Amino acid sequence: MTGVEKTFARAGEPMLRPLFYVFENDSRTLADSDDFMLGPNLLVASVVEAGQRERPVYLPADPGEWLDFWTGRRLVAGRVHTAPAPIERIPLFVPAGAMIPTTDSTDTARLHDEPSRALRIFPGRSRGTSTFTQYEDDGLSHRYREGDFAQLECTLEWSERDLRVHARRNGSFQLPYGALRVVPPPGETRRLRVSGDGVELRADAPRRSRRRR
Repeated sequence: MTGVEKTFARAGEPMLRPLFYVFENDSRTLADSDDFMLGPNLLVASVVEAGQRERPVYLPADPGEWLDFWTGRRLVAGRVHTAPAPIERIPLFVPAGAMIPTTDSTDTARLHDEPSRALRIFPGRSRGTSTFTQYEDDGLSHRYREGDFAQLECTLEWSERDLRVHARRNGSFQLPYGALRVVPPPGETRRLRVSGDGVELRADAPRRSRRRR
């Protein structure tokens, strides 16, 4: 995964991609499917049948392990899993080691310069490292052509006991947010340490998985 995030935008790859486009060595991804990748790190399991509240999802074998985006549940790669599909959310899955930037705002009228950012991390189980490049500009002008943009080079390291996230900022663009909030998946209990070079990082408190009664 290390080089995928860095070359995604520069190579002109499509944002929405069929599974076989990303996991070309996994023959099972050639089967007819409504699932697709949104960017390099988010598998969207589309729900297309009326009244469907769960559905089978094949998770490609290449990453080794996947996590449920909503619950943090760990799932073995290369197998078919039954995914809950409640009416209020679509099933989403993330390969272990992925980092996904999101916003915390519910103000849909704001189309740019949204003043909050969260980096949602999905570490593996034992020990490993992954990288991700987060790109920022004003979202409106062409000033990026003159170098007015910023890149946050993010590194995630994990072991059996600890999680570490470091971000190095490159570029002159003034970020619209004061700090990057690092959010572990629900149920994650390992100690999280964060550090930044040119950008402030804040560690979010661990979230417990919700249990159905």
